[in-house]
Amino acid sequence: MIKLFSATWCEPCKGLKRLIKANKLEDKTEVIDIDSPKGSEEARKLGVRGIPMLYDTETGGKIIGNINLAQLKEVYN
Repeated sequence: MIKLFSATWCEPCKGLKRLIKANKLEDKTEVIDIDSPKGSEEARKLGVRGIPMLYDTETGGKIIGNINLAQLKEVYN
């Protein structure tokens, strides 16, 4: 499962969501979109300091910020 920490006003977050959809990542694993202001307690526990951030719950790994489609495919294909 992947947790996507984002915010509705965040343009880079919107871009990352489009990449996730284009790569059909949701077909490969569950993607949970967490609005960071509302999910701030969970974000704090996981060490989220900026958005957008992907958090892979299986590996405990974080991928911070603006990644491109090639990087997304490299990690999640």
